[in-house]
Amino acid sequence: DQRIGKEYPGVRRAAGLVQAIELGRRPSQRTLPLRQAFIENLVRVSLDGESTISFPKPLEPILASAITTLFELRQEGTTVEDAAESALTLYEMAEKIPNLPPEALQDMEWSDISQEMLEQMQEEGSDGVDVSDGLGDLPDGEEMPYESPDQVDFRGDFKPEMVQLLMRMRMQQTDEQTEEDLSALTEEQIKELLEKSVEVDMEEDAEQISATISAFLENLEREAGQQLPDDDADEGEEPEPEAPAPSPEVKLFYYDEWDFRAYDYKPRWCTVRERVLEQGSEEFYEKTLHQYAGLVSETQRQFELLKPDNFRKIKRLEDGEDIDIDAAIEFMVQKKAGHGDVPKIYWRRNKIERDVAVAFLLDMSASTDEEIEKHRPKRNGDATDGNSKDATGDQKRYYQSVAQERSQNGEPPKRIIDLERESMVLLTHALEVIGDRYGIYGFSGYGRDNVEYFVIKDFDEFFGDDVRRRIDKVMPIRSTRMGPAIRHTAAKLEEANAKAKILFLVSDGRPQDHGYGRDRTEKDYAIHDTHKALIEAKNLGITPFALTVDKEGHDYLGAMCGDIAYEVLGDISLLPSRLPTLYRRLTV
Repeated sequence: DQRIGKEYPGVRRAAGLVQAIELGRRPSQRTLPLRQAFIENLVRVSLDGESTISFPKPLEPILASAITTLFELRQEGTTVEDAAESALTLYEMAEKIPNLPPEALQDMEWSDISQEMLEQMQEEGSDGVDVSDGLGDLPDGEEMPYESPDQVDFRGDFKPEMVQLLMRMRMQQTDEQTEEDLSALTEEQIKELLEKSVEVDMEEDAEQISATISAFLENLEREAGQQLPDDDADEGEEPEPEAPAPSPEVKLFYYDEWDFRAYDYKPRWCTVRERVLEQGSEEFYEKTLHQYAGLVSETQRQFELLKPDNFRKIKRLEDGEDIDIDAAIEFMVQKKAGHGDVPKIYWRRNKIERDVAVAFLLDMSASTDEEIEKHRPKRNGDATDGNSKDATGDQKRYYQSVAQERSQNGEPPKRIIDLERESMVLLTHALEVIGDRYGIYGFSGYGRDNVEYFVIKDFDEFFGDDVRRRIDKVMPIRSTRMGPAIRHTAAKLEEANAKAKILFLVSDGRPQDHGYGRDRTEKDYAIHDTHKALIEAKNLGITPFALTVDKEGHDYLGAMCGDIAYEVLGDISLLPSRLPTLYRRLTV
């Protein structure tokens, strides 16, 4: 509880209220046998209830020593090992105290320990305290059987059998015998484990018990990172995608995730699995250049304007290659007028180079498999694209002719992912003209432990046939966990040696993934984490920009991006031509 208050300040006030409620439910120490009253006082201290401590006066030294042991655990730098050693110390103290019944203690003087006394305990520590003092003043009597105190509700119960099962699951990969034992685990054995849990009522109906067991298994799998055998699964039912085991080609990276409710990060919450995208053929790349020949020429011409001159003349210098006649005359005039300025009358030529690094991050989620005709806006009259009309200017007939032509040629309908790939073809062809450093990456995945991150072209990689063939393999995969993908891309940009660093996110919709919120219907958690990731990139000196082809993007991009620039592309078919234009605007 102490660490939670320090590590998660956002829940500190709520945690204090919960502790206060729990304190109000605790039994009175004077109604308990002596050893149980001792333990009850320690429970109250753990709930920040020092003001509610009460114990027989002769036993104040042993209680003071126990409380001081707890206070020491509140210091910075304490570890799990320190807590374990303190627990052993407290057990030894409790063992010395007889569990006398409350009736035998009625004639003893009880004292409520004051705040001043507690502070004195904390300052003096437990050194030199004889914990046996006062034990001789206790009355004789038969001890009662010891009973553990009531559990604090929000802490739950410690179940050793659950820990043993969890350890068996975690050791599954390295111990063949353990794996055999785990495979033999039956539903009856799991039910027996659950019966030992006070949190589960096994008198419920069979359907409720089955649901409880399923939830229990899901939690165990998540904790252990393993999958239990499922003999009862329907043969036709497709299982959830499993996080693949690391291979030599996959690099693992771990990133925090922002929990806006706790107002804090979940440390090392997401696993990014980076690998180089497999290669296809160069046919798509060449076909796209041919299909957009006119746009390719125009884009290349515009990008050539961005290419700087080799040298630029810098004037008004104190030293340089030669004298600037105009500056020299101006200086002489000023000197005759009585002004004593420093003579800056030289010029020299400085070599100028663009110093830009750009990372393109492509959404490769399953939703990018949708056809663009479903996203194309309905228009009345002429289309905004001058080419989207037939000879009579009828837009409807134009679309009908395109559809008819596709059906005759056997050409499949174009998808969102196809336009993303075409945009990358046009950009790479133009970027090679001006020499900007750039990387192209894609992301998808399923769940926080399997954020797939694909390298299409890395910053330090030469553009060649391999990159052309990888663009052909940019395909829709699974879900959209944007936060870790943005953080990983920002980490790559941070290592790039450039004055201007830009992160260009291209997506077809809002972030959404398994476990990216309370359930599939919640959207706020994913939006806040993505926003936090963009802010983190901005704080690193990176300029993020988000481009979405989702017509409803305005509904959430304002919250997701904040003051970070974004654009919603109304007509998705304009993506190949719009993307180069946005790049020029961002890098000038």
